Order: sequence, then C-alpha cells, then structure tokens
Amino acid sequence: KHQQKRLQQKRQLQQKRQLQQKGIPQKRRISSLKLLLIGKFGKTHGVSGQIKVHSFAEQEKDILNYSHFFNKDGTEINLKIITDGSGKIFGKISGIDSIEPAKEFTNKEIFIDKDMLPELGEKEYYWDDLIGATVNNLEGHKLGIVAKIENHGASDLIFIDNKKGNEIIVPVENEFFQKFEKNNNLIIVDWEIDEN
Repeated sequence: KHQQKRLQQKRQLQQKRQLQQKGIPQKRRISSLKLLLIGKFGKTHGVSGQIKVHSFAEQEKDILNYSHFFNKDGTEINLKIITDGSGKIFGKISGIDSIEPAKEFTNKEIFIDKDMLPELGEKEYYWDDLIGATVNNLEGHKLGIVAKIENHGASDLIFIDNKKGNEIIVPVENEFFQKFEKNNNLIIVDWEIDEN
C-alpha cells in the first residue's frame, strides 16, 4: 500500500513538473478575493474563438478598464476584453482559438476582484454594497432587506423583501432615496408603509 502511495505521489509530481515545463499555468484560486459580478459571456463571435460579453458595469464600456477576471470559484480567466467600432464588447480567452471550446463559456458569469474598483465619492456607492442592507423609512419603520437591484431604463430600482411575502420597490432617486449609511448597512427612504 505504501509503495502504491509513493508511486502515486511520484506520478503527481512528474505531472506537475511536466505542466510547469510546458508553461501551462496551473489554476490558482485566491480565497481572499471579494468577487463582484461584472458581466456574462454571450454567444460566440466569428471563427477564431471570440465571444460576446454582456457588461453589467454602469457604463458598459467600463469593463474595458479591468484586466483581471475570475470565474465564480475564484480561478482567474485569462481574458482580454475588446470592442469593435460599433461599441459591441467581445472577449478573447487565451488558448481558445475556435468556436467549439468558446461555446463552453456561453452564459458563464464573469467576476472581478472588488478591491480593483476605483474609490468612490462620499455620496456614491456600488449596487453590490446595497444588497442585504436594511431599509427604514423617515419615521424609523423597517421596510425590510434589499434583495436585488435592477435597472428598467428610467432609474435603478431597489427590491425590498419585507418578509411578509411582498416586495416593496423603491426607485433610487433623490426624491425617495435619502441616504445610505455604509457603516450601519442601513438605507433611509422617504416611503410610506401600507399598513394593510
């Protein structure tokens, strides 16, 4: 048994060395990453392995400002983001040079490390910071917890789960959205509660 184990370890070591000699980077997982969803792969584009990228950045093209991208499990994707003249955004993954292997990435999510985000001004915040925050109105009544944020064209909307099976939807506009206390994970809104 011991001999088998030794042989197995020896084989693993040889495989590791072969990988290093071939120059194939072994997947590295960084557990300290604070992953933030930045986009998603779409359909393949052309025959050389390019793939459409749907950017979730506030300004779609902001995704071009990043150079390190990750899978959901924290492994890095060797991905280069490019854009064509029409403003469409595509990705080119290192080692993927044809349609078939590129298809494997369709609908997969793309993440960045939250620490790579630029510092924001005092009254600015990222969507990701608001999810899970408690929402109170001006009278101090708790509306619930932010479940998700979506944009429906006119403005961003926060969807609040009130734990009673109902969803309260509040537009992120100065009229309703008063402030976000990041340290307390608390949002104050000017919003009446329907007591019924």
